[in-house]
Amino acid sequence: MPSFILEDQIERAMVQRLVQLHSFDSLNCNTEDLEDLNDRSGRTSKREVILFDRLIEATSRLNPTIPTQVVESALEQLLDRCQAMTLAAANQEVYNLLFDNAEGQPQKERVRLIDFNAPENNRYLAVTQL
Repeated sequence: MPSFILEDQIERAMVQRLVQLHSFDSLNCNTEDLEDLNDRSGRTSKREVILFDRLIEATSRLNPTIPTQVVESALEQLLDRCQAMTLAAANQEVYNLLFDNAEGQPQKERVRLIDFNAPENNRYLAVTQL
């Protein structure tokens, strides 16, 4: 009789590897009730896919000289503007937010989302059952 590997077993094994080999954090958001928001993600809606509290913490940590309010404002602009746009328009909007200020002049300071110079400063999260 053949033994089958279940999708859940593969998922758990992959998350375990990310945690052990690459120091990822992990979060399983599975709940019995599909409407239950008590899944440790901190979301206010099951439609949210970005864990905003975690993103603010990481971005503030990577940008210690930028006030938290500025970081939050930048993230809100980045995340909110693109939902009702075509993909091409959203990409252009994000590009403009990243590289230009309101007058179309290059930004003097950028809010970093990832530390490419010191990757060990980044914290990655493997999320299952979101």
